[in-house]
Amino acid sequence: MRDDDVRKLKATGNIVEVLRQIFHVLDLMNMDMANFLIRSFRPHFQRQLVDYERTKFQEILEETPSALDKTTKWIQESVNEELLAVSETTLTPGAKNSSKPSLSPTLVLNNSYLKLLQWDYQKKELPETLITDEVRLQELREKLNQLKIIACLSLITNNMLGAIIEGLPELADKLKRISAVLLEGMNKETFNLKDVLNSVGVQTCGEVNKTLIERGLSTLNAEVQANLVGQFSSIEKEDNPIRSLIDKRIQLYLKSLLCLPSPQKCLPPMPGGLAVIQQELEVLGSQYANIVNLNKQVYGPFYANILRKLLFSEEAMGKADASSSAN
Repeated sequence: MRDDDVRKLKATGNIVEVLRQIFHVLDLMNMDMANFLIRSFRPHFQRQLVDYERTKFQEILEETPSALDKTTKWIQESVNEELLAVSETTLTPGAKNSSKPSLSPTLVLNNSYLKLLQWDYQKKELPETLITDEVRLQELREKLNQLKIIACLSLITNNMLGAIIEGLPELADKLKRISAVLLEGMNKETFNLKDVLNSVGVQTCGEVNKTLIERGLSTLNAEVQANLVGQFSSIEKEDNPIRSLIDKRIQLYLKSLLCLPSPQKCLPPMPGGLAVIQQELEVLGSQYANIVNLNKQVYGPFYANILRKLLFSEEAMGKADASSSAN
C-alpha cells in the first residue's frame, strides 16, 4: 500500500530528509494497521450493538406495552398514503373494486423513513425507535433543506442565463459558494429566507456582470436582473413549482438509495437538475442510508410485527390466530 512512498524515499539524496520521511511513512503504516483492525472488527461490533439495543428495547416494551404507539402511528401514515396512491392509479372511473390492494412492507417502511428528512422536529415527536438518531437526522434535514435551495437557484440561473454563462465553470462554482454561505443557518427561526434569496439574486447579477465585463461583453439589462432576483425570491414559497420539482427529484434519489442492497458500493443515478449538488447529496444520502440500515437491523422484528397488523386484513389475522391456537 505504501510502495510508492518507499520508492520516493529511495530517490531522496538528502540523508536527513530520508530519515524524516522514513518516520513519516512508518507513522502512515501504523495508521494503516489501526484502520485495518477497525475495519476487521467493525462487523463484530455492529452485531453486538444490534443485539444489545434490540434486547434493551424488548425489555422496555415488556414493561411498557405502549412503547411502540408513536412508531405504529408513523408507519400507519405511510400505509394510508400508499393505499390512497394505489387506489388512485388502479381504479378507473365508474369501476368498483372492493378488494384491498396489497402493499410492499419494504416500500411502506422506506416511505416512512423518507418522512424523517421533512420532519417538523419542533412540533412532532419522533417514533420511539428513532429517538437515539434524532440529532443526526435533524442535522441531515437542515443540510438537505440548504441543498434544495441551492439546486433551485442553480436551475433558475441556468434557465435564464444558460447561454451567457455557458462554458464558465469557475463562475458556476463561485455562484454556488455565494449561495451556500448566505444560506447558512437557514433553519433558525430568525432567518429571513426571502431577504436572503433577494441578496443572493443581487450578488449573482453582480458576479455575472463582473465576468461579462472582464470578457468585454455587455452586462445584463435591468429587466433581466429584476426578473432573476424576483424568481430567486419566489423560491421562498413551498408551493413554488421549481422548488416542488427539485424536492420530488431529491425524494426520488433518496428512495432509490434506500432500495439498494449496498448503498456504500453503488449509488443510484442522479436525477436531472441536481448536478450542482451531486457530491454533497451523495455524501448526505450515504449517511442517511447508514442510519436507516442500522435502524432496520436493530428494530426489524418490531417493524415486522407492526406491518403484519397493518397490512393484513382482520380476516387473515383471525385465521392466523386460530391456526396458532390450534397448534
